[in-house]
Amino acid sequence: MGQFSGSGLGSYRGQRMVFRGLDFAVGGGDLLHLVGPNGSGKSTLLRVMAGLLPVIEGQISWDGAPVAQDRDGHRARLIYLGHADAIKGALSVFENLAFWCTMAGGGDAAAGLARFNLAPLADLPARFLSARGPQPSSATTWPAPATRCQRAVPGRRSPG
Repeated sequence: MGQFSGSGLGSYRGQRMVFRGLDFAVGGGDLLHLVGPNGSGKSTLLRVMAGLLPVIEGQISWDGAPVAQDRDGHRARLIYLGHADAIKGALSVFENLAFWCTMAGGGDAAAGLARFNLAPLADLPARFLSARGPQPSSATTWPAPATRCQRAVPGRRSPG
C-alpha cells in the first residue's frame, strides 16, 4: 500500500464547518484511529477520504499525487464500508468478514479476526455488535475525545 494523506482538510455538514485544518498520513500497515464526539466530522472525513464527498478545503493525496487528478484510480483502490450498510445482522462476525474479504479479492478472515483479538466473537451473530463500538470501563483507558485525526500503528495505542 502506498502513502495515503490529507493536508489542511476542511468540510461542511449542511451550513456548519465540522472540521478545518485537519492532517493525516497513513502507509502500509498503519491504522488511522478517528475519535471525537458525535457531530465532530468522523463519518464526514471518511466519506471525503473515500471520494464520496468533495474536498472543500485542503488536499488528499496517494503517494504524493492529488487524488483529484485520478478520481477513478482512487476509487478503484478503496472499499468504503459504512457501519449501517456493511454488516448483515443474520450472519456471524466471521461470515461478514469472509464475505468482504471475497469482495475485496481475497484475504484470510480468521487471521484478521485473530490479529485484532476478535476471534472469540467469530460465531456471534453480527446483530449483537454495537455500532458505537466498545465502551470504556473503569479498567480501560481510552484516548480523550478529539476532533483531529490520530495515527496509530496496530499493536500500539494511538497517541492521545
